[in-house]
Amino acid sequence: MRLRQISLVLIFCCLAAFYGCGDKKIASQTNKTVTSASLLAPEDLGPALAFTLPTTDGVEISFSDFQGKTVLIDFWATWCPPCREEIPEFVDLYHRYKGRGVEIIGISLDKGNAEGVKKFVEEFGIQYPVVIADEEVVHTFGGVRAIPTTFLVNSKGRIVKKYIGLHPGKEFEQDIIHSLGQNE
Repeated sequence: MRLRQISLVLIFCCLAAFYGCGDKKIASQTNKTVTSASLLAPEDLGPALAFTLPTTDGVEISFSDFQGKTVLIDFWATWCPPCREEIPEFVDLYHRYKGRGVEIIGISLDKGNAEGVKKFVEEFGIQYPVVIADEEVVHTFGGVRAIPTTFLVNSKGRIVKKYIGLHPGKEFEQDIIHSLGQNE
């Protein structure tokens, strides 16, 4: 009996690591659902949606500030292990591609804890913009049912890929390179 319980816990942990951390409160506040088609990376998932949100320093940034750039928009939280695992990959990608027209925006889903997010940003050496989400931006992006959830937006402002759960940095890099190649 004890072995069965341990096996179930291990299976659950593996699934959580693979699929990301769910946020039931946010997921229940939207009527939109993720379809299997959106997981298959179609070429165009529609236009990126406008938003203006405060950074951890209280300065507001807008998505329109990044017009003409390839942008990774990452929904994450400080308490999410897969998110924490991906962030060093994003830091590395940001340093390598920021001079080539690539930006990363981290959208934290931490509730009422901007100071905690700010400390996390400093601890992880995040130099790309990190903003604090509101319910509207979560709803606007179709409801974020699990984190991390990341969107790749091309320089024309179109969402070209949606990633749900933990993904390797090499996958993001290949898709960024592909998107940059389409911009030329």
